[in-house]
Amino acid sequence: MRRVLVAALATLGATPLQAQTDEVQTLRECAARNVPAHSFVQAAEFEVMQDGAAQRRIGAALAGMRDADGINLNIVVSAPNDVAGTAVLLRQNDAGREDMRMYLPALQRVRPITGGMANQGILGTDFSYRDIRDIYGALREGQAMVLGTGKIAGKDTQRMELIPAAEQESPYQRMVVDLDASSCVVLAVDFESPGRGVTKRLLGDVDSVTNIGERRLLLRYTMDDLDKGSQTVLKLGLPEYDEDIRSLAFHPSSFYRYRNSAAAPE
Repeated sequence: MRRVLVAALATLGATPLQAQTDEVQTLRECAARNVPAHSFVQAAEFEVMQDGAAQRRIGAALAGMRDADGINLNIVVSAPNDVAGTAVLLRQNDAGREDMRMYLPALQRVRPITGGMANQGILGTDFSYRDIRDIYGALREGQAMVLGTGKIAGKDTQRMELIPAAEQESPYQRMVVDLDASSCVVLAVDFESPGRGVTKRLLGDVDSVTNIGERRLLLRYTMDDLDKGSQTVLKLGLPEYDEDIRSLAFHPSSFYRYRNSAAAPE
């Protein structure tokens, strides 16, 4: 009881700015408890939808590693046959700038992903390269502010505003994230583009929330591109956390040779 009283008095004595900073930090720490502390492997399937029916399915295997600078991701496409073997590396270089590369098996060449290419959909999906990175690195980067409470699919949420930092080179001027009030799982993200308002909306399927030890995560997301009127469903398999991933998975000259055997989504 004494600790509760002390905490309440501390809150009353805090300035509005300090209270906001403390609230942001609390939510970030809560959300961080749901993500791998070091590395993971996970399978994924993208379903490109048209009029509610799947038009194209893209299977992929993901490997991720976190460090003090953020998240590194390796994505290797396994299906369909016409794009199988394509690999994507999303990382930060030694200077702290984002470094995105794609391996094209037909050319046996690695090409940089630069400028507007980074904002294009991965292999025709509605998830851009930066969207994928933002999903896995959510809440860690940029200026943040707590906006209050909300509700997604009947779930109470804490709503947070994220303003990307200039070095993130984001196409979005603002993202509004809804976190489940009890678990801090990301349930929704509105992506706002300069002068155009919300151009994309990511919505998590609350029925896919899964417990992995003490962590909670979603295994199904839907991305709506409001400009194009298109939609892609992302299904994720169960992750294997803190695997001993070889460094070649995130090296610019060898990332496409890395393979993992994460279980496919159900």
